[in-house]
Amino acid sequence: GVMTGVVVVSLLLTLSLLKRLNIAVAILKVGSDVMGRVPALALFPFLPTLGLWAFSAWWMAAVIFLYSSGSVQPRQCSQPRIWTAPLSHSEPNEAPPGDCGYEFTLDRELQQMLVFMLVGFFWVAEFLRATSVVTIAAVANQVYLHQGAEMKMPTSLLWLSFKRTLRFHLGSVALGSLVMATVKALRVVFNFILKRSRSLMKKNPNMKFLLCCISCSLWVVDKVVGYIGRSAYVLVAIKGEAFFPAALHA
Repeated sequence: GVMTGVVVVSLLLTLSLLKRLNIAVAILKVGSDVMGRVPALALFPFLPTLGLWAFSAWWMAAVIFLYSSGSVQPRQCSQPRIWTAPLSHSEPNEAPPGDCGYEFTLDRELQQMLVFMLVGFFWVAEFLRATSVVTIAAVANQVYLHQGAEMKMPTSLLWLSFKRTLRFHLGSVALGSLVMATVKALRVVFNFILKRSRSLMKKNPNMKFLLCCISCSLWVVDKVVGYIGRSAYVLVAIKGEAFFPAALHA
């Protein structure tokens, strides 16, 4: 009885997803056709990856330089500490200033610059990925449109699609990558605040619940924005729409 119900449910799910399965099969056929006609497309994603590695090396050096520009100051003691002078039998006294050690602090300008560097890193990473997505989508679109008329298909299709992306779609790519980079940066900043607020969350369960809800909401927003953005890039490459109209149609 149970197995029969499982088989029936599986059959119903398969029938409901039949249209999507046909679309997936058609996409695989077009993808294999594209890879067969433009073999260089398999190596193209390595170029943005190399660019991201080079930028990451520069970014790490810049962040280390900014972080090391802070100042070292004596840590303020929350309560007076008791100490006894070495080689002395005098009564214990309060610890002298600076006995609590030192701490590394960053002023407001350095903190703002580090946040700017964080957003910039995600922006460049998303920009390189989006450029790759739009270029590949443009190549696939051209191969699909020239099915049965391969002789009319332009040569150096990958290079032409890349130039078209830089010439006509660079603004949409930059805007979309900025939106997704902002969401990712907000998640990183909020997770940092979440870790710094552990003591407060232990004392206040309501605050812990609220912060966890905000963290989950930001995760959902990040995933939804990423999915819509990838679909919007495909429409940008195919129809030449701007990013926000393409996102509405995605």
